[in-house]
Amino acid sequence: MARPDERPAHPLYVGYTLALVTCGVAGLVQFALQPILGDRFPLAVFSAAVAAAAWTGGSGPGLLATLIAAVAGTYFFFEPRYSFSGRQPGDLVALSLFILTGILISLSMRRLRRQALSDRDARAEAERLLQHTAHLQDLTSALSRANTPDEVTRACLVELLHAVDATAGGFALTTDEGFAYSYATTVGVGPHARDGGDVIPLSLHTPVADALRQHEIVIVESTWAGEQRFSDRARDRLTAGYESNVIIPLVRANRAVAAIVLLFDRPRMFAGDEHQFLLMAGSRTGQALERARLYDMTERARADAEDFRSKADLELRERQRVEEQLRDSEAQYRGLAARTNRLYELSAGLSEAIAASYNGGEDNVARWLARTNQNDEGIFAAEVGFTESKNYVFKVMAYYRAYRQLYDANLKRR
Repeated sequence: MARPDERPAHPLYVGYTLALVTCGVAGLVQFALQPILGDRFPLAVFSAAVAAAAWTGGSGPGLLATLIAAVAGTYFFFEPRYSFSGRQPGDLVALSLFILTGILISLSMRRLRRQALSDRDARAEAERLLQHTAHLQDLTSALSRANTPDEVTRACLVELLHAVDATAGGFALTTDEGFAYSYATTVGVGPHARDGGDVIPLSLHTPVADALRQHEIVIVESTWAGEQRFSDRARDRLTAGYESNVIIPLVRANRAVAAIVLLFDRPRMFAGDEHQFLLMAGSRTGQALERARLYDMTERARADAEDFRSKADLELRERQRVEEQLRDSEAQYRGLAARTNRLYELSAGLSEAIAASYNGGEDNVARWLARTNQNDEGIFAAEVGFTESKNYVFKVMAYYRAYRQLYDANLKRR
């Protein structure tokens, strides 16, 4: 690449053509001024032609204009005219001074022109850097507002498409195994280039696969260059559907996890400062993507914790309800046990009362129970008012005691 101070602003022939034209115009002006100037300043106007040619085309056209002006001035404006001979010493000195002045002007204009071109390039570079800085600030601001990975990818694509004037873009993610990639998000992609969610192996020789494998930016300047460099370019319909591509890999822990794909419908070249801008944009996008991934994991963990807390609260309330029911049941069981124990204590007397009621009647038994108020076995039978009923009770209870001695509680013979 040529240095800034030597790079022509237009094709080379334009400067030399302009030198011829300015010398011709200068000759006509000099001829028109002859009635006023006379023979005193035969090369006055040609100095301006030399300066114009040197400033516009550089030292080469300036020296050509000096030569043309010296020849034309000598032939047309020095006495004797229309001849190169018979010049006076003063004319030769004037001609020599003009040629020296023309050379100095050409060389000075060359230096000034180099300085002007250098200043112009520096100003253009500063403007590009300022523009890149503004785009990076916009990208950073957009990424800071994104909370999820999907929001990060879409914000990144929108800002970078505007920054590099791309036609469309996509965000490729590698699979969990790291052996293939697919497009998670696309922006501005036409129907002719949509991939339909195809999974593309990294073993193929495509621009995106190469960028993910090599961890380097891949730039495809044109369709012809892409077909020459990548034998499997057609397998990736998204990149193959556009004239030029730029792929920026996003690397985390020495592993490419994603790639930003910028698509252009025309051939596109990238200078060194643009390459640096793309690297910085990829770095900031990678950081934002990692932050969004951690944020997403944190939000999911928080949601799981909230769900667990809700379930724990529900379980705690259920256990408290069960414990309350158990306490109520315990009180009921205590009362039931007390009543059962009381009934058991009364069971012997009740057995005699049951036998007496079978023979003496329920009303008489109730009267005898109220009168005795005794629970010990045998006391109630002594209070039975009817002799026949009393003898019946003694007989039944004797049989009952004999039965208990012969059999256990499970009705098995002892």
